[in-house]
Amino acid sequence: MTDPQVYLRKTEERDWPLMLAWRNNPLINKYYWSQLGDRKHLITWEEHVLWMNSRTTDWSFFTIGYGSRPVGILSFACLSSWAADSGIYIGEITLQRQGIGKEAFRQGLQLVSNRWLNATITKVNEPSIKFFESLGFKRIGEARPEEWLYRLDRGEQR
Repeated sequence: MTDPQVYLRKTEERDWPLMLAWRNNPLINKYYWSQLGDRKHLITWEEHVLWMNSRTTDWSFFTIGYGSRPVGILSFACLSSWAADSGIYIGEITLQRQGIGKEAFRQGLQLVSNRWLNATITKVNEPSIKFFESLGFKRIGEARPEEWLYRLDRGEQR
C-alpha cells in the first residue's frame, strides 16, 4: 500500500543546509563508515559543499517529503554501472520507523533501471540492516572493514 503523503523530489542546493544538519545529528552520523572509530567529527559546511559538488551526473539525490515538509534523503550512485549504490536516511528522528523510508525507497526504485542495487552498511547499524533486508537485499560479503555489502537483484523481483 502506498502512502500519498510520501513523495520524492530532486534535491536542490537549498536543501544542503538541512542535509548537513541531519548528517551531523549524532543519532544519524554514528552509523556512517566515515564516523567509526577515531574518525568521528562533525562535517563542516565547506566539507559538505565540496562533497556535494564532487558528485557527478552519475549520482541522483532525492529529498524525501512527508506531507508538507522534507524529512530525509534518498540517493543512488554509479547509475551508469551494472550495480548502482543506494542510500537512505530519515533525518527527522521522530518520523523514523514509520514506513516513510520504505515507501520512499519503493518510489525511488521506479526511477533507476539498474538490475542490481547495492547498499553498504556499517556492521553496527542494525536499523539499516533490518530495513534493507526487509526490502529484499541480501548480504553478499564485507565491503570494507566494519562494513557489509548488501545487494538487491531486481531480476528476481520481476
